[in-house]
Parts: sequence; structure tokens; C-alpha cells
Amino acid sequence: MSTMYEALKKAEAERKGTVGSPAKPSGSDEQMKNMVVILALVFVAVVGWNIYRYQSAASAKKAASAKAAETRRAEEAMARAQAVTTPAAAPAVASNVKHPEGTYGVDGIIAAGAASMAVINGKVLSVGGKIGPLTVQAISAKSVDVLDSRDNAVHAMKVE
Repeated sequence: MSTMYEALKKAEAERKGTVGSPAKPSGSDEQMKNMVVILALVFVAVVGWNIYRYQSAASAKKAASAKAAETRRAEEAMARAQAVTTPAAAPAVASNVKHPEGTYGVDGIIAAGAASMAVINGKVLSVGGKIGPLTVQAISAKSVDVLDSRDNAVHAMKVE
């Protein structure tokens, strides 16, 4: 009977927590919990930092790509505008017409607003261009106004 009594006492003591387990956690258990919390915080900080870096790099790459596309569109527009205003066959037109030495004649006009050009004695000129004593002042669809430095007079020249 004493073995039964001892077994009951042991069971009661285990229920109350007095046998085999201390009432309060030891110091090493407390240190372990603190270490786990610190490691979790470090992990969250590292993951957050990497997400921030990735998003920053992605937005910078997107901005650079947009700027490159804008630059490419501007260059294409400039090339199209230049192709429209630059006469491709100007030398061919100029070589077919001969003017006596000391005289000037308009071989052709390309009227394109501010980018208008005139071919005088085989030379392609825009407003402000010079050939001999003549300076181009204005270009219209039918004539070219030139300033002659010999007499400081403006002359209207038409296509011959």
C-alpha cells in the first residue's frame, strides 16, 4: 500500500509543478527567447532593405528607359523633319543650269516655311546664306529676295 501512496503523492506533486520542473524559467531560457526576437527583427530589417533596393532600382530603370524612348522619338522626329527640308537632288538640279560668269540666277526654290531653301547658281542656300555679293533675305514659293552688297539694294529673283 505504501507504493500506491507514494505514486499518488508523486502524481499530485507533478500536477502542482513542484517535481521535475521549476516554477520560473531559468536564465538561459530567457536569453534564448531574447536571441530569437533579435534574430527575427534582423531578418525583417534585411528583407525590408532588399525590397526597398529592388524597387528603387526598378523605378530608376523605368525612368531611364522612358528617357531613352523620349530621346529616340525626338531624334526620329528631327530626322524626319530634316529629310523633308533637305533637298536630296539639289546638286543634280544645280549642275544642269549654267549661268554666265558674274551673273546670278535662281535654279530652284524649296518652300517649307522657316526651313525654305533656294538654289542660286547651283548652291543651296537658306535665309542668311551668301553667294558672292548676294545675301538671301527671304524665300517665298515664287521668288527669293537677296541683298546685293555692291549697291545695298534688295532684289527679287525668280526661278529661271
